[in-house]
Amino acid sequence: MEVIDLIEAFEKNIDSKVPVGILFSTSDCSTCKALSFKLKDKENFFEVDIEKLPQIVSITNIYSAPTIAVYLDKKQINVFSGVFSLNEVLNYIERVKNYVCA
Repeated sequence: MEVIDLIEAFEKNIDSKVPVGILFSTSDCSTCKALSFKLKDKENFFEVDIEKLPQIVSITNIYSAPTIAVYLDKKQINVFSGVFSLNEVLNYIERVKNYVCA
């Protein structure tokens, strides 16, 4: 999983014809670290540290970590924040791939 540290890189990566997951994290969040580890080999997943890239908050309206936002064609199509199941996120992305991108 690539770490995004520039707004331009964020905008480039969400401009995709397949669903893209963005993990919004902070450096002191243990749950974020666990999610990052579990997603490290997943395709089309990226991580943004909202403390290191604070201007991302005004673009995404995401203020808390951990949050996973799913993007398709530059649009935020779903947000999982606080308490959520990683399997729920991955299943949602798979459904989008199967029904929207097929």
